[in-house]
Amino acid sequence: GENEEEEEEEEDDEISEQPTAGDVFALEMVLNRETKKMMKEKRPRSKLPRALRGLMGEANIRFARGEHEEAILMCMEIIRQAPLAYEPFSTLAMIYEDQGDMEKSLQFELIAAHLNP
Repeated sequence: GENEEEEEEEEDDEISEQPTAGDVFALEMVLNRETKKMMKEKRPRSKLPRALRGLMGEANIRFARGEHEEAILMCMEIIRQAPLAYEPFSTLAMIYEDQGDMEKSLQFELIAAHLNP
């Protein structure tokens, strides 16, 4: 039956104290649904419109030069215009990893992984 899973919920109390874990989980659930939809379409190509590919390249160049602020702003702009493209999330993950912000890096890495099945 479907009711078996409900008994285990009592033990998961620790997670609720850590809002980020819940947030990330909720985000993953949403992205998981989106990813399943996208996988049905079976389009391996990038979700990045041609107009944004140049900006993505520029963001990667800025990141390589250590100009993190500019690279982050460019990635955010790309995400605003093409929220289903994995590339900016992947670059943001690398930028935050470079800055030693592992938690943010991991979150962006997770999103990128979901968007790029």
